[in-house]
Amino acid sequence: MNLFETGKTAVNAREGAQLYGVAVNRSGMALCPFHNDHHPSLLVADDHYHCFACGAHGDVIDLAANLFGLSLYDAARKLAADFHLAPDKPPPESICQKLKQKTKAQQLQEDERLCCAVLFWGSTAGHWKSGNCSMLHRHRRKR
Repeated sequence: MNLFETGKTAVNAREGAQLYGVAVNRSGMALCPFHNDHHPSLLVADDHYHCFACGAHGDVIDLAANLFGLSLYDAARKLAADFHLAPDKPPPESICQKLKQKTKAQQLQEDERLCCAVLFWGSTAGHWKSGNCSMLHRHRRKR
């Protein structure tokens, strides 16, 4: 793994933000350090961050780069040093398992897509059986 892959897999954005002094609450919101923020507008998820006020967004390496004014390579090196990561060594088993597991948000998004597909095709199946396909054609034209 190279330096960037090691940093992104071993450290999530929330851990990086908390280490570098961004106070993230239970719902993942924080005061944005990139502008004068009075109300939490920075969403810090496991795989990314996004500020709804100033539009700043990215992954853990982008966060470190923007916080300290570093290049992406220097930010990845800083993360590796601060979290004691070695890019030339193979990742530990715990990190490999972490990569295979889906985050809760990813699992919810996948479940939502599946439910929507089932509901859509379940509702149109009755129209196909009855010979009334006009609803299906209208739905497809709206897309």
